[in-house]
Formats: sequence, C-alpha cells, structure tokens
Amino acid sequence: RDAQPGFYYIMCQGYKVGNSAPQPIQVHARIILMEILSVSPEQGGNKGYTTLEAYGSNLDSIVIVKLVQVLEDSTQYHEIVADTFILVGNGESVVARFNLEGQPLGHYHLLCLRESIWMASYEYAFEIIEGSGSSVAVNWSINPTQYNARFNQKFQIKVDVENTGDADAQDRFIRVGTSNQSNLVYYSLDDYYNRIENTQLMLPIEDMLGFPGVLRPGGRRTYYVYGEIGGMQGFSINYDK
Repeated sequence: RDAQPGFYYIMCQGYKVGNSAPQPIQVHARIILMEILSVSPEQGGNKGYTTLEAYGSNLDSIVIVKLVQVLEDSTQYHEIVADTFILVGNGESVVARFNLEGQPLGHYHLLCLRESIWMASYEYAFEIIEGSGSSVAVNWSINPTQYNARFNQKFQIKVDVENTGDADAQDRFIRVGTSNQSNLVYYSLDDYYNRIENTQLMLPIEDMLGFPGVLRPGGRRTYYVYGEIGGMQGFSINYDK
C-alpha cells in the first residue's frame, strides 16, 4: 500500500544451512486482481453505527458494500447493507458505514460488488459483539516542557485521540486554549508566522481518510498545533467524551 514507482530490493535474513556455498531462494509474486486483503476494525458493537475500511486492490466502480452472515442452515443468510461508502485512492480501499443497531451477533463476511458481475469478498471479516458504544481517549504533550515566564515562548502541542469503544464516535471535538483566553493558539506553524491568531482551537475527532466527523472503533488521529505562552497562564485541553 502507498508504494511508489521504482526499483525495490528484497533482503532475506535467516540461518544458513550446510556449507558456505550460496543458497538458492525462491520468490513468488502474483498479480492481484479485485481482492480484499484486510478489514479494519475486526469487531463492532450492535449499538449505533460502525465504520469499516477494507484494503485491497481494484476496489473501484463499487455499487454495494454489505456484511453477510451465513446461518446454521446454509440455505439462509442475513445481510446488512452499508448506509454509505466512499472509495479511497486508486481502488486500494473502501470505507463503508453500517447501522449495526440491534443486529444479530456473530461473524460476517464482507462483500464489495461492482456494477458488473465481479465481486470481492473477505470471509469472516467482521464480528458483531454486544455493544457498549464509543469511548474517546485523548493524550497530549507539550514541547518544550519548560519555559521562562518572563518571556513569550512558542510551544508545539501534540494531541493524540483514539476511539477505544466498539461504535463510531461522531460529531465530537477537542478544544485547545486557555481558561481566560490570554494565550494565543495556532493551527499550524504557517499560522504562527503569519500571525493568524486564535484564542481557542476546535479539532474534529475524525479519521484522516473517512467520513467527516466520524472516528471509527480503533481509529486514531494525531494533531500538531502551536501556542504562545507568557507569564504563569498555561493551556487547557478538553474534549467531548
């Protein structure tokens, strides 16, 4: 994924067997057609919505994405069609959002269907479990960690956010600022040097490549923002849980 055109060298590391003569190795390669190689996350709860991302190749011209559960009687099945989905890049992934509210528990296959008869499937790709909803965790750090209160100092603030729950976190924000808005904050270094000033930053809790305002289960996002501090007043960070 994300490979760049050019020449690549393969390095093999291991233990040599026998004498010091060169050992032959075999490298197998194949052309991947329309295929799903992995799915993330692998679990979601039956409360609310869950967004999945399927990685693979030639995942383009998709018209339907669905989860299919084959029941004990193999002649019957239960399917959940994605409410919406988007195609990312040049066919390397599909991001699909499912309403799993009250859906039967168990393992499901993931299917991506084209307008033609072609279809990509990934067996037992996803499991619906008893849901507890989304849960957002935020960690942050400041660099540098010390400053002289007599002078104004530029800071980089690193904010990490993760959805540790089993459903999508939706329409939530992280707020970076100060309690009395006495110190300025900036979305980027360019903003800092161009003096595009803010008293509070609103950082959306959402996936980098996905639906606006949605952070899927297991999804993570890192923000780097900047602040200018002087005196004894620090920064505050709060977020929607």
